[in-house]
Amino acid sequence: MDATPNARRIGPEKEFEARLEAFRRDAIDCVQALYAYLTIHYVAGKNRETWHAINSQAGFWNPILRGLQVALIIGLGRVFDTTSQHNIQKLQDAARTNVGIFSRFALARRKIRSGALPRTNFRVYFEDVASLKVADVDRIGRLIRPHRRLYVGAYDALRDKIFAHTEIIDSENISEMFSKTNLKRLQQLVAFLYSFHGAYQGAFQNGHRLVLRPTRHSVGNMLRRPKGRAVVKCAQELICESTAVFLRSVAVANVKRAPRLKRSRVRVVTRTRRP
Repeated sequence: MDATPNARRIGPEKEFEARLEAFRRDAIDCVQALYAYLTIHYVAGKNRETWHAINSQAGFWNPILRGLQVALIIGLGRVFDTTSQHNIQKLQDAARTNVGIFSRFALARRKIRSGALPRTNFRVYFEDVASLKVADVDRIGRLIRPHRRLYVGAYDALRDKIFAHTEIIDSENISEMFSKTNLKRLQQLVAFLYSFHGAYQGAFQNGHRLVLRPTRHSVGNMLRRPKGRAVVKCAQELICESTAVFLRSVAVANVKRAPRLKRSRVRVVTRTRRP
């Protein structure tokens, strides 16, 4: 396993914790960029006032949407690029090589050291905590493969030739590259990154089983059927909700500021553009 420059000095637990935090930032960047982008298009397609508010200030909103596209594609590159020191496979390799950091006793040491668990109670506390084995790590690692294949087949060239570097400018070639993308699979890919981080965080910090917990990925479903305030929401639900609330305030402010909207029918594009 390729180690970070300070990996030997900081020890396997600190190394894994640092890699996990770096991966969390990349995963959250992807989630926020994609779902803010999709929510803007979804709400504008469903609400006439929002559509008018956005189009009346297109000079502001176009670079916002473009920036979200760039952030998403660059973020996916950091996650799946094999030349990066902090990609998803390096996190997986660190977990497999140092699987002992997921043992009951390693977890007990971390809890006691942080003051979260008294020394006298740790045996009772960890009776139901299962130590991870290499087979557990390998099982979740196999789930990376289809998502990496999707990235390589549809988004790697977009990142290298359009978003990170301007190597292709012909509109037909650009359209052909975008035609390889699929919105539903992209949503599933980004949701997987968030769940993958959650699985390792739960195992490392609380001794949970290393499993991916399902999360919603449809913008329409999340906005039509939001979870209650007492329910812990995933990152994509939070960003969808926040973006929708902000867009409603923009629409209200635009209606108050602008002349009364004409009652003629307005053609609204309801189909979400591919990021």
